[in-house]
Amino acid sequence: MKKTIIYILLFALVFSLTGCAGNVEPVHISVDITPDVEVATSTPVPTPTQTATPTPEPTPAEEVSVYVEDLDYEDGDSTIYFSQWEFPTRKLQFTIGGQSYNKGIGMYVKSSRMQEGEGSVSFIWNLDKDYHRISFDMGCEKTLQYDVEKKYGTYNVSVFADNTKLWESGFNDYSHEEIEKSIDIPEGSEKLIIMLTEKRGELGTLNVILGSFKAYYYK
Repeated sequence: MKKTIIYILLFALVFSLTGCAGNVEPVHISVDITPDVEVATSTPVPTPTQTATPTPEPTPAEEVSVYVEDLDYEDGDSTIYFSQWEFPTRKLQFTIGGQSYNKGIGMYVKSSRMQEGEGSVSFIWNLDKDYHRISFDMGCEKTLQYDVEKKYGTYNVSVFADNTKLWESGFNDYSHEEIEKSIDIPEGSEKLIIMLTEKRGELGTLNVILGSFKAYYYK
């Protein structure tokens, strides 16, 4: 009897479970089977920085010049030479420190012009208010002194515009040189005056050169 009841209960349980199973909706499980793919990250290319191009500075206009010896020579002592030394027996190119010049002036003071061993000569050119500066190389012609230059005294070169002294070299011996010396000329100047003063040495005076002697026009 007991076995019969147990069978009836088991049957009822199985039937109940079977009936419930028919009402259960299937569960859909979505599985992502997409394989893991590593996406390469591209390195951003930097944008080139634009550098501003500097504006080139304007090239200064070249100064227009004329050799002073080609200006209107107004007056001066006879002891001036243009472009070269000219002696009764020969001509000699101007030379300063081994540099030869095709243009320039050479000058000296005659012993007969000396008073107590010192004398001066002056040379005048017309500027006509057209020029604002001059330039030259200054030195002594050593080829004329035959290696005894120390016995030829000293010299001083002074530069004037009209009555105004613009520059002077001071007294120097045969070894002194001024290369590419530039001197401003006051506006409105009409006359350029070069004065050479020499102190006589045992054997005489020095032969002084202003090589490549130029005057520059106003721009």
